[in-house]
Amino acid sequence: MKTFIPIECDIFDNNRMSALINEMGPIGYGIYMILLVEMRNREDYTIDSNTLKLIIRKYNIRQKMMEQVLYNYQLFTVDRMPDDCLLISSEYVNRVMQNYDERIEQSKAAGKRGAAKRWGKTNGIPYGDPN
Repeated sequence: MKTFIPIECDIFDNNRMSALINEMGPIGYGIYMILLVEMRNREDYTIDSNTLKLIIRKYNIRQKMMEQVLYNYQLFTVDRMPDDCLLISSEYVNRVMQNYDERIEQSKAAGKRGAAKRWGKTNGIPYGDPN
């Protein structure tokens, strides 16, 4: 199944995002987008310490740059768990995915209503069904 994350067109108007781009350039923005995509690919939209290490290795990101993106611009929430593991989340990802998930559910419901109307189903049996 293909997945995606909606990106708002005015994302660059955010002061925190502007600061990230002004200070780190497109590399900072790229790291930010990698983190958003990786969060999107997880069921709970979070990244833990082990996953973060894998991301750093996979995309060859310097630790210092990753820490700058995570801590300097208030774009992510980084919580330290009791086992000393980090749990990273994004208000942005949670918000856009909640909106997206709601639209998907509305579309599914509308599709089912439309199909029922089109095929004239009552109690799950289409009109004109010989059986």
